Parts: sequence; C-alpha cells; structure tokens
Amino acid sequence: MMQIHPVSRLRRCPLTASRFWLREAVRNVGWPPTANSHLKRYFATMAWKKDLSLLLLRLCAGGLMVPHGWGKLNRLMTGLEAGEVKFYNWMGIGTEASLGLAVFGELVAPAFIVLGLFTRWMSIPAAITMAVAAFGAHAGDPIGDKEHALLFLVPFVVLALLGGGRYGLDSRIGRPK
Repeated sequence: MMQIHPVSRLRRCPLTASRFWLREAVRNVGWPPTANSHLKRYFATMAWKKDLSLLLLRLCAGGLMVPHGWGKLNRLMTGLEAGEVKFYNWMGIGTEASLGLAVFGELVAPAFIVLGLFTRWMSIPAAITMAVAAFGAHAGDPIGDKEHALLFLVPFVVLALLGGGRYGLDSRIGRPK
C-alpha cells in the first residue's frame, strides 16, 4: 500500500500561497525528520550536560554554604553555654530558634544538597534562610552586605525547581530527580 504524504492529508482545498510554501518546505526538508537528524542528536546529548551542571551547582552552592553553617553552629553552642544568644530574631520566634533554623538552613540542608539527597526539599529551607538573611537581617544594609546571601539564594531556588539531577543519591535510591 502506498503511503500518503503528510501534506496531502490536509483538507483538499485550493492551493493558497501558505499551503504552497508549506508543501515546498516539507518536500525540501523531508518529513518526518530522520532518526539521524542532527538536532535530535544534539538534544540527546543535552541531558548529561544538564545533569553535570546540576551536580556542579549542588557541589558549589552546598559545599560553600557548609562552612557558614558550621560557624553558626559553633555560635549557637557557645551562646547556649553562655546563656545568651545574639542573633537576628526572625518573626519574633526568639534568637535561639532563629539561629537554630539558620543552622539547619546553612549546615544540614546544604550537606543533604551536596549528597544529592532530598535535593528539592532541602533547597527550600536553604533558600528561605538566604532570603531572610538578604531581606530581613540585612534589609537596611547596602547591596554589598546582601550580596553573599543573594548569590546563594539563586542556586538554591534553581535546585528547588530543577532537582539534583542524575548524579546524586536520589537517583541511586530510586527517588524522583
């Protein structure tokens, strides 16, 4: 049986200029694209580049955040021993609780992000911590003081949206990326 060309499946009507150019384009390019299409090959190679980029983003953003969280953990421990914790009181929950949440957002969550475990979920507290630092604790400061928090905020938001990629523990244990 003879196959019908895709353009001939169009409704039979007088050949207009747009139909003529569509027919010529299909005839010159070939339809459907072959399996060896250069675009298909190019986009097939994009998957590993995306996963490698997400791995690099996870390692850099999470790895650079951990020392900040470690310093805050030491600050929390010494403050609790001394009986007074000096820190930004976020939403009136208390300085100890605010510093504890900052430790979670800057130490625990980035450690999970580096491992690629629960990446989307752990990116949310890290991003919230950076948003509070930039727009809460440093609200009245010049942009130079907010810069670090804003630079950490963006990768954590991207990781929350895209996930950790294939090169993480989530994909090894069968969790969604």
